[in-house]
Amino acid sequence: MEPIIPRPCLHQYEQDRPKEAPNPSPARWGIHWLSPTLMILFYSIAMGAALGHHVLCQAIEGQTPTRQDWILRAGTALATLCKIFLTSSVGIAFTQIIWKIARERLLTISSLDTLFSATRTPWALVNGELLLQAKVALLLATVVWFTPLIPVLAPGSLTVSLKTTSTKMMVEIPNLAIYDDSNITSQAPAGSLEFVSYSLQVGKQVLADYLGPSGAGLAIIYQSIFQNNIINSPSPCGLNCTFAQSFTAPSYKCEDVDPTDPEAPWCYAEGGQPNGTYLDAPHENITFRCRMWSTQFDLTRSYTNGIHVVSGNTTYKYPIEDFFTNWTAEAIHEVMLSTFGQTLSIEDVQGYGKAWFPLTGLGLDGTRFAEPYPWPTPLSSLPVRNLKSLLEQVTANITISMLAYPELSYLRLENTEVQTATTEPVWDYDIKALLTVYGTAMTIGLGCLLLGVAAIVHNGVCPEGEFVSILTTTRNPKLDQLVEGACLGASGESLERLKKVKLRFGEITSSNMNGRRHAAFGLEDQVRPLEKGVPYT
Repeated sequence: MEPIIPRPCLHQYEQDRPKEAPNPSPARWGIHWLSPTLMILFYSIAMGAALGHHVLCQAIEGQTPTRQDWILRAGTALATLCKIFLTSSVGIAFTQIIWKIARERLLTISSLDTLFSATRTPWALVNGELLLQAKVALLLATVVWFTPLIPVLAPGSLTVSLKTTSTKMMVEIPNLAIYDDSNITSQAPAGSLEFVSYSLQVGKQVLADYLGPSGAGLAIIYQSIFQNNIINSPSPCGLNCTFAQSFTAPSYKCEDVDPTDPEAPWCYAEGGQPNGTYLDAPHENITFRCRMWSTQFDLTRSYTNGIHVVSGNTTYKYPIEDFFTNWTAEAIHEVMLSTFGQTLSIEDVQGYGKAWFPLTGLGLDGTRFAEPYPWPTPLSSLPVRNLKSLLEQVTANITISMLAYPELSYLRLENTEVQTATTEPVWDYDIKALLTVYGTAMTIGLGCLLLGVAAIVHNGVCPEGEFVSILTTTRNPKLDQLVEGACLGASGESLERLKKVKLRFGEITSSNMNGRRHAAFGLEDQVRPLEKGVPYT
């Protein structure tokens, strides 16, 4: 006789199963306090951490950063604490919902397995059967997966930025006083724009003769012309400040004139050889006249990190008719006249126009006063169309540039109201960013909590997702027969076959329950919906 070899993992119900008590205790219906209490408590702690983060950021907003590393660590710790407890609260709600789904939906063992592990494996979020049968549970699982973003995004609401504080004070600032009778003109080149010779006559009368622009005058005027800007002057009030200044000084005013006026400037063309061929280039005459005017300057001078910016406007008061009483204006006019020349012309080189420049003075090719003219040769250039306004701007720049030379005799110290700006690093709290992160997380978390409460009320009990819950809800003889040969839980043909079986949690209707009503996972034709209050064993 061959020995009897038992099949692996077979359950010998009649021989191996312990004898049942004559009157087994039924399962108790009722909601245990632990799960709902923890779910609400964890949510409350998460909310408290979020509020604590807000209070921390609000308390230090605008303050100078000290112990910056510890402040950032504290913010990150509070955000992490919020994430941990919000995840725990949503996890409890998720557990209650999956048990509710297990009672209402017929799912394959594979999908049930994936559903119970949805908060640990992301593949559950793309399971086709669960997307159709367990949308709410997958929604909560998605929330769990996205809660790690809280400690990533929330600390970014607190940063360090530069804050500018404005204050007003009175500062002595040099201002131009060209028409002040107390000016002492000096023969020293740096004393004024003009160079003057003085002589003592009989009767102690002092006579002065204007000799020309001084060295300082030439430096200021030529820099203003060719640098195309106001000469930068050192700030009298710090790196960042703003103040207003007004003074009267000479400046050009250029006006269009009637070319038919006999007093207007006129163009003269000298004829060439009587026998020859000459280039007739298209041109037009633009006629205007520039005169020195006494001009009111109303300026706003600003320094930003030491860089000087001037804005404002000018008001022409009256023309300067007599240079003898205003040598500063004469010095500026003389240099302007020598620079731009009495005659602006095109030099004719072998019958081709080359470039315009003054007959006496410096060439202006390549400056802002000339623009390329491609015909008749690529190197030709002509005066710019806005030459009139540029000449006015140049003389205004020359006048304002005098402020950059404190040794000039025209400057007087004046008490001026200055608005200074001080920049310092401070904590910058973006409350909208923090409220967006925590507000979104806590609102979604509250929705999950309410869904969990609704699931608990619907279930009538608070099942857990632990092994003991799986053990107590799978006591079904028919399931015991299905799992024969797969009790080790290892992957294999038997296990893959089991994954395709559909189950639902409900009341077992099999006839071998000895007349007792029992609740467990069972096959579709083996279970019916649970009834609250029934004493299931």
